[in-house]
Amino acid sequence: MLAALAPALAALALAGCAEAERPAAAPGDRRTSLLLVTVDTLRADHLGAWGHPLETSPAIDALAAEGVRFADATVQWPKTWPSTASLLTGTWPTQTGVRYRPRRPLPERNRTLAEILAEAGCRTAGVVANANLGRRFAFDQGFEHFVESWMRAYREQFGERAFRNRPGRVKRFTDARGVVDEGLAWLESLGPGERFFLWLHFMEPHGPYVAPERYEGLFDGHYPSTRVPLAALPGYQVQRDGRGAPVRDLGFYQTRYDREIRHLDGALARLLEALERLGRRRDTLVAPTADHGESLVEDGYYLEHGRLPFQPAAHVPLVLALEGALPEGAVVPEPVGLVDLAPTLLELLDVPVPARLVGRSLVPLARGEREAAPPFVFFGGGDERAPTARGAGGPVEARAHPRAGGPRDLGPRRVVALPPCSGTRRRRAT
Repeated sequence: MLAALAPALAALALAGCAEAERPAAAPGDRRTSLLLVTVDTLRADHLGAWGHPLETSPAIDALAAEGVRFADATVQWPKTWPSTASLLTGTWPTQTGVRYRPRRPLPERNRTLAEILAEAGCRTAGVVANANLGRRFAFDQGFEHFVESWMRAYREQFGERAFRNRPGRVKRFTDARGVVDEGLAWLESLGPGERFFLWLHFMEPHGPYVAPERYEGLFDGHYPSTRVPLAALPGYQVQRDGRGAPVRDLGFYQTRYDREIRHLDGALARLLEALERLGRRRDTLVAPTADHGESLVEDGYYLEHGRLPFQPAAHVPLVLALEGALPEGAVVPEPVGLVDLAPTLLELLDVPVPARLVGRSLVPLARGEREAAPPFVFFGGGDERAPTARGAGGPVEARAHPRAGGPRDLGPRRVVALPPCSGTRRRRAT
């Protein structure tokens, strides 16, 4: 399997060193805008369209019925900043320059989706609810309007004191409703017919799983009660019962995870209704996905993501919905990666795709051309010792993802050396 991957890796590395642009699809009469929705910590198999038995996601399910659902989408690194960097640039984590640890800003040498679309004449705005995607880490590149949704409430309490991030801490100062409010305020400020790119990043259902009180009781009784050692749970996830004792029941946490998804889905439904009211829904490409999933009970890795490269933290939803441009209710079973999303969105918006993007457009695949499926999909994962910096030249943890395999059929772990792009024309993967 590793030998079979080498030619494909080499070809992609060559493409990443080229500077010419691949032409976009022939432009039509419509001026398509883009709504990109990234959801933190959302695993695909907890959504109705992916077979979950609970009604967690009616709005996302409706979008899937309107457009194309990619049943087997995989992130390139199951942690927010390296995953999102790959998504927004269409390049591998080894190329973006974003390390797992120590954290570093997205280098300016990257050309982001926002920068490309701004140059194409789109108004651009981003609203993010995760501090790891804020200005400090340079994810505002290319956005004329950029909002860190937790910042206003934080400053009302703490003034100009620097925000010290911890897992899930921003959820004290923002939620999905606030993200939608900020996004709608910007949309409503646009002139008639102005083409836009709006990126919203929601923090739900990232832990701690604490949905608003109106969801109390929802989905109770679905999951069995399973007691686990307290030491096996991440500290930031641990909640307490009415007596103040820490909750060790996995069913308790699984239920609350699903409630958070339902809360997020309700906010997304309100956003889509507003697009309809503003007369912008028909000509807006809506693309919901996630930065990574979450390991809930699998492999003894509880309520967490990022440290171990297991599929529950890497398999995410991906839907593309654009009236008249994509088939309705289509399902793509072939494995794809989020590194392919940027070129896909650009093609659907009739914007030339820079050749340095290593991802390939999924538009032909979405329209039924099965032979256009990516030849392989892989993702990396690991702790702070993983050599993921661009230019390190070291191996990245990866897993072969055979085209015929299902979302959990990844085969054995592989180590693939993905060389940095240094301007030379010859590449070899080892």
